[in-house]
Amino acid sequence: MLRRKLIVSLTSIICFVIIYLNSDSYLSENKPFITKETTKPTEESNKSLPKTTISTMDKVDSSVAMNNADTDAFECFPDFTFNKKTWMDDAKQYFQSLDADFTFDEEAHMLEGEQYLQSLDDHFSKADPLNYALFATPPKGISRLDLLLNYHNQFQSNPLVSLNLINLCKHASDKKCTVDIVNNLVSSDSNNGAIWLNVASFYAARNDDKGVMSAINSLEKTTLFNERYAENILLYAQALENSTSNDFTANVIVGIGNAAANSPAYGSVIQWCKQGIEAPGKANACLTLGQQLETRSTTLLSNSIGLALQNIVFESQSNTEAMQLVEKKKKSLYSNIDNELFQRASIMMMLDQRLLRSWLNNLDSQGEFESQRLLVEEAEVLYEENKNQLCTAIYKMLDAF
Repeated sequence: MLRRKLIVSLTSIICFVIIYLNSDSYLSENKPFITKETTKPTEESNKSLPKTTISTMDKVDSSVAMNNADTDAFECFPDFTFNKKTWMDDAKQYFQSLDADFTFDEEAHMLEGEQYLQSLDDHFSKADPLNYALFATPPKGISRLDLLLNYHNQFQSNPLVSLNLINLCKHASDKKCTVDIVNNLVSSDSNNGAIWLNVASFYAARNDDKGVMSAINSLEKTTLFNERYAENILLYAQALENSTSNDFTANVIVGIGNAAANSPAYGSVIQWCKQGIEAPGKANACLTLGQQLETRSTTLLSNSIGLALQNIVFESQSNTEAMQLVEKKKKSLYSNIDNELFQRASIMMMLDQRLLRSWLNNLDSQGEFESQRLLVEEAEVLYEENKNQLCTAIYKMLDAF
């Protein structure tokens, strides 16, 4: 019912906008915006990035492909015929087709891995095994952990795979999730604080105090912190570009859900901090981790977890003043999400790919909070230039709601 109301509302708005755009008053008022001079791209608002497949091999910051095609006059029409069930079936079928003959036998793991790679040599690019390992529905009897470990054994040093594997190993009873494999995975991204966060959670789930404290100490020494959230989202969307499910915006939306499902599970670290927090060493480690997440993490979820960890420490110390400061920071953090300008820009982001791609471009490198601010700023500049009359009109009309 809610979806139907939203569709009806948007349809009404767009129809009204089209009528308005064709009126004499609008054309006369906005005539300067449709001259040749104003169609020239500005240096800041229309920069394009090369459309290449993301490589996570040798860098921590993610890159985003930017479509340099001219903006279509009707780009702000949402796809009202989108069928989630059909789309998901098509997407699953496509990912499965990347490895139609893949089988997995525990005893012949390495042999089948070699055969699998050989079968890809003449048919697929190097990215396809990665897409299959990350996104395809695992065959019966095989887990996501199996697929990623199989990929890692063949294509080592992929930071995104390493991040996901340590996260999956956290609560896995699989004997392959050893300390040695975790150390090997960390080596691909050792200067990234986000991977050490996952390592801390891995040891916390095993009640290994020394391991947790060592991981937190290593996290503090890193110079980068990239949770690879946007990288995961974009890689999912790009993986489906050559399939029948090739709607970029729809793929990004589903990719967001997929990336959220792979977000760090903080439960083990939070529980570890709650138990025996009176010990000075543990209290100091939890406070350090909380401060690192608050100030360095790139997602609002991790920011809020950082504040929660600090609050656990302050509460155990009956530090009322510090607890009040944490509460003030929480309110400030959540108030940014409720910002009206950001909400307007977020709606436009789902209608206008220029904003969506720009937001993805900034998310990992700038962080979720800063990327929100930049999204609002770019929307204001973009629609002030009026390069797309429909998008501009919808954006201005949203201000009235």
